[in-house]
Amino acid sequence: MANSLVSEIVKRGEELPDKPAFVFLGPNWSRTVLTFCDVNSLAQKFAAVLRQRGIGDGDVVCNTLSNSPERLITQLGTIMAGAVFLNGQICLADGSNFLRSLNDGRVKAVIYNPRDSRGAFGVLKDKVTDTDGKGKVVCADAPTL
Repeated sequence: MANSLVSEIVKRGEELPDKPAFVFLGPNWSRTVLTFCDVNSLAQKFAAVLRQRGIGDGDVVCNTLSNSPERLITQLGTIMAGAVFLNGQICLADGSNFLRSLNDGRVKAVIYNPRDSRGAFGVLKDKVTDTDGKGKVVCADAPTL
C-alpha cells in the first residue's frame, strides 16, 4: 500500500529537513524556496488553525488562492486536518457558479485573498450578514459556511 501525501511530507520533513521541497518563481524571477521542514511545519500550523475553528474529518474547505506557496501550504494543511479541499473558481461575473459550488459541496470554510476584490472575497463580502469575530459567518446564500 502506498504512503499518503501527508505521511510523505512528514517523513521528508524529519529525514531531509533542509532539502528544498518546492521552488516558486515570482515577479521578476524572484525565488521562494520551501524546504521539507518548512512545508511540514507550515502545513501542520495551518491544520491546527482549521481544527481550532472546528474543521476536521470529512469537512470541505474551498481554496480560492492562486497558484502560490500559500495555496500549497493551505491545501496540505487542509488534508492534514482531515478535511478535503475544493478548488474554488469564479467563472461568472456575478459569482453565482461559485455560490452554487459552495452549496453543492457543502463547504464549511473558504480560503481567500481579501485583497482580491474580483475573487471569492468580492463575491462573499456583500453576502455575509454577520460574523462572530472568530471566523464564523452567516450567509444565506451559502448556509453551510
